[in-house]
Amino acid sequence: MIKMSPEQIIDFLDSISERGEYLDNHYEMIWEYKTWKLSSIAIEDLDFDMDNVSDPDSQSLVLSYSKLNTCPPPIIIVLGENGYRIIDGYHRVGAAILMGKKKLKAYLPDE
Repeated sequence: MIKMSPEQIIDFLDSISERGEYLDNHYEMIWEYKTWKLSSIAIEDLDFDMDNVSDPDSQSLVLSYSKLNTCPPPIIIVLGENGYRIIDGYHRVGAAILMGKKKLKAYLPDE
């Protein structure tokens, strides 16, 4: 099992997303946990609805991701009240659903 520090998760997030103010909340949530792990998560265990990616720009991005022939980067999640809450990766989850996938790689707290 791969274990990572909050710094490593933030570096990963910065490598796949454009840095902006919207990431500030992401960083705060990541810092709440000392250790993270890479795991395989069932999509049905995520607190996700396709309405999360329903605006035209999001739909376009989801569709383009679903046509890629590569493995997407892991999503970042934490345990929430209604399943795993997505910190980063809504478009990748939407694309995986369009592709009929049942599981995704995810970084989640190891606590």
